[in-house]
Amino acid sequence: MCIACIYATVFFRCGNVPEAIVAHTMYNIYPWYYYNTSLDKDTIKLVEITGDNIKEEMEKIENTNTTSSPVCLGDIQNLILKSDKTLERMLIEQFHNLQHLYIICNWESFATEAFEECQNLLGLYVRCNRNLRSIPAGTFEKLRVLKKLVISHSNLDTIEPEIFKRLPFLEDLDLQENNIRNIKPKFLCELPKLTRISLGRNKIEFLPANVFDSLFSLSKVDLSHNNLNQWCSVAQENNNITHLRLNHNKLDELISNYFSTLSSLLQLNLDDNNLSIVNNKAFGGLHKLDYLSLSNNKIFGVEPEAFEDLKSLRVLQLQCNKLTSLSKDMFKNFGFLKILYLNNNNIEELSVDSFEPLSSIENIFLHSSNIKTITNHSQTGSKSLQHLHLEGNNIPRLVSSVFVGFSALLNLDLNESNLEDLETGWSTGLTSLKYLNLSGNSLRKLSKDTFSALVALRSLNLSGNKIEEIEEGAFSGLTNLTNLNLSDNQISRLTADVLKHLTSMRALAVGNNLIQRIDASSLGHLDSLIYLDLSENKITEVDELAFSGVQNLTTLDLGYNGLGVIPSALGHLIELGKLVLSCNCLNVLDYDILNKFKNLNKLHINGNEISDIDSDVIKSSPIVEFLFDEDKIGNEKSQDILQALKSRGVRRRSSVFCSSRTKSRKVVL
Repeated sequence: MCIACIYATVFFRCGNVPEAIVAHTMYNIYPWYYYNTSLDKDTIKLVEITGDNIKEEMEKIENTNTTSSPVCLGDIQNLILKSDKTLERMLIEQFHNLQHLYIICNWESFATEAFEECQNLLGLYVRCNRNLRSIPAGTFEKLRVLKKLVISHSNLDTIEPEIFKRLPFLEDLDLQENNIRNIKPKFLCELPKLTRISLGRNKIEFLPANVFDSLFSLSKVDLSHNNLNQWCSVAQENNNITHLRLNHNKLDELISNYFSTLSSLLQLNLDDNNLSIVNNKAFGGLHKLDYLSLSNNKIFGVEPEAFEDLKSLRVLQLQCNKLTSLSKDMFKNFGFLKILYLNNNNIEELSVDSFEPLSSIENIFLHSSNIKTITNHSQTGSKSLQHLHLEGNNIPRLVSSVFVGFSALLNLDLNESNLEDLETGWSTGLTSLKYLNLSGNSLRKLSKDTFSALVALRSLNLSGNKIEEIEEGAFSGLTNLTNLNLSDNQISRLTADVLKHLTSMRALAVGNNLIQRIDASSLGHLDSLIYLDLSENKITEVDELAFSGVQNLTTLDLGYNGLGVIPSALGHLIELGKLVLSCNCLNVLDYDILNKFKNLNKLHINGNEISDIDSDVIKSSPIVEFLFDEDKIGNEKSQDILQALKSRGVRRRSSVFCSSRTKSRKVVL
């Protein structure tokens, strides 16, 4: 699995992590029983948790009319309890073997003796109780083996000291999405096994001194979506915390050694705060930090020693800030950094040689950063970078040798970056590049040797430009290219001299251009070509020998052109498996040509003026996907054809050509 995928599932990157954890816990517990206390105990029913959305699961249970079966209350271990009554001891004492209890209620408080008979309880879940404001002291003290406690989406505003005292096996405490403003100094004590606490989505403004000090097993802390304006590193000395979420708070400054007491920290999320500058040694002491996210702040400056101690960092997120420049000093200590997000900033001049110190980098994201110029003054780059994303910028020109030093780059994306000119030698140094996306730009001409340095290139996307002219030799050197997309340009003519170097090409797309004729010399000899898209042009003529050099084609799209007859040149394509002739000017089918296609199983002729189809020819062919206009050939013959196709397992036979194209456009010649 790639690092980007791995980090998509870490503790603080999931959108609502505690929710997912609760759902995962319930999903892996079986069986669950549901009891609505307003009904008789005879209505207790067995239910199944199948999804990861707790709210939806509860609604589904409410609306399911499952037949109840007799069950011994003492045998039930996992109970979903819905009650409008105050939770009293007598309400659940009959379920004396409970291990997991999920409560749906609107209680204002708990009776202190409510859980006295639940001494085997491992998990207690109380959610969506907007009347619950406080918890009496001693409520949980009998739950000596409790491992997971969830009181979330309620209205708790204060947590009294020692409320969770004497829960020696508690591992996970979830108090997210309440109304908690104040944390008392000793609200967490005598919890030797606690590893995770979730206090996100409250209104906490301040953390008391040493609030986590006695929690020697605590490793994951979620304080996201609160009102904290500072993190007191001296007060929060806990060397065991590995994951800390402080995103969506009001932090406005990171002073030196801000988190230095958290020497075991691996992952830190500071997204969506009010940070403007990252000061020197802001992360001093965090030698083990592996992931740091500072996105969606207001950062315009990073001091030279800001990241000095982050020698283990592998992922850094700085996207959606106000950075205007990058320097080598910013990245000089990142020997292990693999993924760097810098997108959605305001970096008008990008000096790609600033990435030279990143000796392990693999992915850099710089899309939508208002980049106008790319320079490489020292002619150096990162020798490890594999994927560079520059799409969505405003770069009119790529100058010569701009990517020298990026010998390991595999994927370069410059989609929709307003490119107008590729200088000779712009691609020098990109000897490993396999995928190049230049689509959605303003290129008008491809000159000789434009891509000659890209000897390893496999896929080139030039769609959506304004290309009118392609010089002979523009694609020289691209002997490994397998996919070329020239769709949505202003090309009026194809020539074999332009394509002759593409000896490995398997797919060529030239749709939506201005081509009127396919000559004998248009394609030349492309023995590897199996896919050709010539749709949405103005083609009215196809030379008899036009396809003689591409006899291995399996897919040909000539839809949305101006063809009056099926070209006899198609007879050379004996391997053809799919032929699209939709939306032309055809009046009849040429069965002599169709009979030559022994492998044709997909034929699209809808959107023409064809009013007669020989059903016997279609029935005797291998076609299983046939698009035609039923209303133009009569109901009886249509049904005859459709019945034959149906017996063969036809996939579809709609008379509407379903694709991303305009569905009913006629070609204007």
